[in-house]
Amino acid sequence: MAEFTIKNLQDVDNSAPESAGGGLEARFARKHLDSEHLGVSYFRYAPDFKAPYGHRHREQEEAYVIVGGSGQMRLDDEVVDVKRWDVVRVAPQVCARSGAVRRASRSSRSAPTGPRAATASSSRTSGPTDPPPAATGPPAGPGVLRRYDPAVAALTHPLLTPAEFEALMERAGWKAPMELIDGEVVVIPPTGGAASLAQTEVVRCIGAWQSREGTAGRLLTDVFVRIGEAYLAPDVAWWGPGREPAITMGAIATAPDLVVEVLSPSTRANDVGPKRHAYLEGGVREIWLVDPPGGTATVITAAEERRLVGDEELTSPLVPGLAIVVSDLFA
Repeated sequence: MAEFTIKNLQDVDNSAPESAGGGLEARFARKHLDSEHLGVSYFRYAPDFKAPYGHRHREQEEAYVIVGGSGQMRLDDEVVDVKRWDVVRVAPQVCARSGAVRRASRSSRSAPTGPRAATASSSRTSGPTDPPPAATGPPAGPGVLRRYDPAVAALTHPLLTPAEFEALMERAGWKAPMELIDGEVVVIPPTGGAASLAQTEVVRCIGAWQSREGTAGRLLTDVFVRIGEAYLAPDVAWWGPGREPAITMGAIATAPDLVVEVLSPSTRANDVGPKRHAYLEGGVREIWLVDPPGGTATVITAAEERRLVGDEELTSPLVPGLAIVVSDLFA
């Protein structure tokens, strides 16, 4: 990775869900910065737009920097007014919610995570020297620049029940890049580079095996699956013969037989932790954790775990006759 990267936040795609009705701008720049340990996100609200919900973190401390206009923030049960160049520190477990009031405003938010957050936030917090250029049309509201360490904890949003999450996703047409993990809404950053290559190769190999063997079953990628109380989006999911789920709007209620997760800095903590446990407890028979940085593939079942590297072959009794050379996933 280069020693430095420069990226204009206005060049990063707007990932705000359609349910925001154009009142929210959200740009996630970690991938574009080639960052392994720092995430940067920018949010901008239209005038009079209020976030429909707040969010809190288990360990992550945040600092909000208002870089233009004015607005209000709800911190637990207290509402505070904020104006340009105000800095608001938010401790872990405090529920924060932003909104634009009176006139157009923007803000930036910075938040490293983990044990170092309390001491590192002030030294690593910096807003742009000039506010980002205004978008065409009506003036925009506060934006938020968030920094966090994806190797410690994924960026989380509100605490929701499964029913609340399902209602939220239905309003977004099940297109919002979010999962519900342990009751927390977690943003799914887009993958790229080595992770995308590995995911594509796994799909190609399983699809070719299924065609060659004439085996029934269903192979899907990036699909929402209801696993117990969680709504998860595995990188690759395969259902064996006779268990093929119907494809309808919304999450699939049948647990896959095989799940493949390709690890990246922003998803690793959840993939190897709560998602892994949810899959096994929810009836998934086998999990493959593919790790491009480490050049490994780990096969996990309820009974065992084995790690493969290099020229070793990735095989499974669920897909007899399929053998994927681990190193080929990263070529």
